[in-house]
Amino acid sequence: MANSPLPTLETTQPGLSWHSMNSSSRKVQNVYLLLLLFNTLAASFIWGINTLFLLDAGLSNAEAFAANAFWTGPVEPTSAAYATAKLAGMRLCEAYRQQHGASFMSAVVADAFGPGDDFSADGSGHVVSALMARMHAARVAGSPSVTIWGSGRPRREFLYVDDLADAVVFLMRRYEGEQPINVGSGVTTSIRELAEVLREVVAYEGELVFDADRPDGAPVKWLDSAPLRGLGWAPSWDLRAALQATYEWFCGHQAGRLQ
Repeated sequence: MANSPLPTLETTQPGLSWHSMNSSSRKVQNVYLLLLLFNTLAASFIWGINTLFLLDAGLSNAEAFAANAFWTGPVEPTSAAYATAKLAGMRLCEAYRQQHGASFMSAVVADAFGPGDDFSADGSGHVVSALMARMHAARVAGSPSVTIWGSGRPRREFLYVDDLADAVVFLMRRYEGEQPINVGSGVTTSIRELAEVLREVVAYEGELVFDADRPDGAPVKWLDSAPLRGLGWAPSWDLRAALQATYEWFCGHQAGRLQ
């Protein structure tokens, strides 16, 4: 055992294909995520951090679309280990607030994407970055088609990273609630619709083939961000403009590395 390296720690939530092929290793990795959360919160309190926001990737509860229903549903099955670690961290934020008066809060965020994302070809990236990288590679190689897992019908809520950063800064200045608060764009997009927009952005002229024999994942993932809207925040980027900005960054920083 002395020569066995520790598993790589995943601090972000990988995509559906990665989960399907790495069901055992992800459970072990998320034990380390849980330890990281505990140590980060403890160190933040000890060193007098005034305000801390723990971000959850929106997968902790399968049915928790409304903020007041967050603790009422089961964990999302394909992300159970990750969700359990994040739920524990969110409960710990509550405990620090209740016992010590610390301004530790948590936010549940939609599927964020943008510059600096994981554009790996091994399925570890989220749907936007993975599809963008694959379509770019197919365009460069002249491939006649790109195969996409599932039927294309599931709907997801996407949030550009600049909007996410803006929302977090806004909340750190305006929000003091104990309950997790949702941070989303308020718009759902089907995987098929996303793929069509990405094909236009990337200028890929081949066919999109949806493999219905592959899993779809949850039919819909959407967050009720009405409380955040009520505080006065709204996203600035629409999906197409955000995808275009992401692709421009990708071409300047990642495209050559992945070819």
